[in-house]
Amino acid sequence: MAKRLLNLAELFADGAGEKALDISQDDLAALLGISRETVNRTLREWEERDWIVLHYKQLRILQPDCLRSVQLGKAG
Repeated sequence: MAKRLLNLAELFADGAGEKALDISQDDLAALLGISRETVNRTLREWEERDWIVLHYKQLRILQPDCLRSVQLGKAG
């Protein structure tokens, strides 16, 4: 999930390099082929760690390096 979020954010980053996605958790779950509950649980965990910020149908990545570490299996 971290890898896909980072890839999507790179594709849709704004001019200032802000890593934000306008996507619902339902759409993200469908895109990833996993349950919405799994998406929600993971995103909430990352939000508690201050890696991301969740808004209604939007996700803003604050710490892409932390997500990369998850992608590479170096973080919990």
